[in-house]
Amino acid sequence: MTHLDLRNISPEHADSELVRHIGFTYEDVSSDSFRVRIIPSVAAVTGSGSKVIDRRTLVAVSDHVMGLAIHLALGQKAPLATIDLNFGHMRPLEAGDVFIRLNRPTTVSRIAFVSGTVDQGDTSLPAGSVTSRFLIGAWPGGTVSEFPPPADMDVDLEGVDSFAAFAGLPETGAATNDFDLQPHPRTIGARSVPAFHGGIVAAGLATSAAALAEKERGSAALLRSEAINYLRAAFATTSIQYRSEIISSGRNLMRIRASAHQNGDARPVAQSLVLFEIA
Repeated sequence: MTHLDLRNISPEHADSELVRHIGFTYEDVSSDSFRVRIIPSVAAVTGSGSKVIDRRTLVAVSDHVMGLAIHLALGQKAPLATIDLNFGHMRPLEAGDVFIRLNRPTTVSRIAFVSGTVDQGDTSLPAGSVTSRFLIGAWPGGTVSEFPPPADMDVDLEGVDSFAAFAGLPETGAATNDFDLQPHPRTIGARSVPAFHGGIVAAGLATSAAALAEKERGSAALLRSEAINYLRAAFATTSIQYRSEIISSGRNLMRIRASAHQNGDARPVAQSLVLFEIA
């Protein structure tokens, strides 16, 4: 299915900056089957010259394509908002392409459920699992409505050599668990609000949690799962402040809670519980 075909279902998803910059393709798209290939583009990898896709890229892209799968299943352009996203990391990624394979979404009232797996071409060796829930008709007006037209802007990858650089996040190994993420046109999700892309918000939570885990346990802390809750819209008119704290730390497991705030508000716009295994 081409982006022109996708535009008939969801124009904003078809021409999202996430799609155009990261460079993933829809290989098998229908109401019953959904497969996406992510290539190791300069905006998707762990660092300059790397061919390994950043795990934060997977979380961001999963949030995006799961929403599109719901649009296709509904057959309409109902505005969506991610309620929560759960990502399980099963094994390390190798250099090369990554596939996200989604099951048919299920809808109950105004809540849509979707799940899937992540692999690198061999479905018998999954690299991860993902599940999510979305609110249908989230905005504007809470009913089916037209999205804004696609943004007429060129893809600018100047200075981008990794997913962190694409999203404006600290590079892996150089991050602290307390940092700000500035808004950028390519990280906007809902232009009608406008709001940060939910996948970018989630990537920031993972960055903060991983930085704290590395500070406490070094390379022995291995990311195993992320449970992300979206609580309010993260407006793309101001920065997001991230911070994290250790909830429990034992011999084998560490749990870290990461949160995202705006304008110094004590209420988070999103938060996650991240589980690390201590090798």
